Amino acid sequence: MALELGLASKPRTHEQLPKRAIRSLQKISSPEELLEHCRTVLILYIISAGFSMRLKRPNILLFNSWMEECVTMLQKSKLLDDRKTIALLKLQRIADEANTAFGFDDASTSFSLSELRMQIILRIFDRRMQDWKKSIPEEVMTVYLTIEYYQNMLSMWEFGMDGGRYDVTEFRNRHLTLPALDDDCVQPESLLSRSALQINATTKCIGAAHSILDCFIEVPTERLQKAPNVLFVRAIYALVALMKADYAVGTDAEMGELLESQSLKVDYYLNTVLARTTEAIGPQKCRIPSHWKFVIEAKLKSWRDEYRTWREEKRHLKRRKVDDGSGIATGDQTPTFADSSQAPASEQEQSASMPNFALTNPYQNYMPLDTTNTGGQIVDSSTFTPDIGDFTAAFQNGDLYLWNDMTADSFGGWVPQSAMYGGMEFGSLNGQGF
Repeated sequence: MALELGLASKPRTHEQLPKRAIRSLQKISSPEELLEHCRTVLILYIISAGFSMRLKRPNILLFNSWMEECVTMLQKSKLLDDRKTIALLKLQRIADEANTAFGFDDASTSFSLSELRMQIILRIFDRRMQDWKKSIPEEVMTVYLTIEYYQNMLSMWEFGMDGGRYDVTEFRNRHLTLPALDDDCVQPESLLSRSALQINATTKCIGAAHSILDCFIEVPTERLQKAPNVLFVRAIYALVALMKADYAVGTDAEMGELLESQSLKVDYYLNTVLARTTEAIGPQKCRIPSHWKFVIEAKLKSWRDEYRTWREEKRHLKRRKVDDGSGIATGDQTPTFADSSQAPASEQEQSASMPNFALTNPYQNYMPLDTTNTGGQIVDSSTFTPDIGDFTAAFQNGDLYLWNDMTADSFGGWVPQSAMYGGMEFGSLNGQGF
């Protein structure tokens, strides 16, 4: 809608428009209207860029020169809400540039990054995030901004915890769902090699998840009753990250030697978030907390109870990865698990010279794209066919279909848009006092 209304483009003067079009266009008649225009387009960019980053979907509302002008104008405003908007925008820009450096701007490609490249990107991202946090005044740093800060940290370091491997078809299964307990196989999350980078990333993710949940618990009940869905989504995502880490500790001997389940405090946070959400429902029967209480009980709590029973029955002993030299990870009582994307990077990739990063410009890119490496990405060639010609190779495993993942998995088929999006109610980012 913003694109259709022209909000993402710089307003033009009447001299730049055909005379016959002026009557049908709305005139910006005051500086305050122009500022409101700037606020709207920047908030829309923050929402759409955040969604695309976390769901690994294309963003159709890209940051452009007009938005930079909006930032410049809004920075002159003395209103506290405008300062919050600018702080949130700068936070999103840091995450966007890290996202691009990883290669997530092309959401259709599976790839693996070398550990050296991962370390450089994450180190620069972490330093810029710390600089951003130090630069925000206390009156601007609200609970919502703090949650977004730790959510971005969790989103980026989670990729490092996964070893720098991104698979388009498996993204939702690996990052947005809990491991299946009705299968005798140990899930791939617990069979990853534990390098120093992955151990560090795991620690960062656990700390970020704890911080998100601590912030959520501190929100007063009357604020939770009016809170938008996104606040509950952040808390649930943090709980899922902790549960997956606890699953890895319980099924992987290497992780079990490094972490203890008690240190994750999964049960404490799960029960506390459930209690706070129940309080937010109140006698008014608030709809948004009621919905998320159902999700927590039906999805997270039930999985946690089943997992505890699963552990008490000792259905799976802790496994230690054994590499027999063939690249296949095996373990006692464990099916084989091969992952070609986890092979170490070649010497040429490891020894490639890295550019010198200057961080003076807040919107400077992390690194130039390497055109010799498919847009800066180290591609796992085993994940796609180099030349499918007339699509003959693509049909070897059956017919091809275009399918909507969300409706297929969540609703069992196509549903009207009103049923899909009618209850989202994002609400105001600044209007709720967060």
